[in-house]
Amino acid sequence: MANLLPLRRRDTQLARPAYAGVIVARVSLLLRRETPHASRDYAASLLEGAGLDARAVYDVTTVISELVTASYLAGATNVELGLEIHPDHVSAIVRDDRQPTWRELLPPSRNSVREALLDALTTTRTATEDLLGMVNVARVSLAAS
Repeated sequence: MANLLPLRRRDTQLARPAYAGVIVARVSLLLRRETPHASRDYAASLLEGAGLDARAVYDVTTVISELVTASYLAGATNVELGLEIHPDHVSAIVRDDRQPTWRELLPPSRNSVREALLDALTTTRTATEDLLGMVNVARVSLAAS
């Protein structure tokens, strides 16, 4: 067994973002029933590590969970989750590979509660559909410190 050197703090720091004050993270996940929970845990870990308060962590993780759940229910098999943590807001990006026939799997009446919740928690939200699937971008404002 090779000798392992203990990690020094400078060895474990994340690379600095291109512009100060912003943390960017991305992860790709296979969509299964437990993926919304896993994505929520991943986001909570990042948000708490960035020093966000409990309310902001709850709001952002709820948004992410709802977007990933919608991807799962729409029949997507993969999802890419992105987070941008800015001083005054957090942007969550969820891209999935749902098929163009996804609306047959998720009728609007079943989606209305999710849409209302997302509208209540987000400052802005967009959804774009292309040949590769759906891209959702949601922005959650942070309370002034």
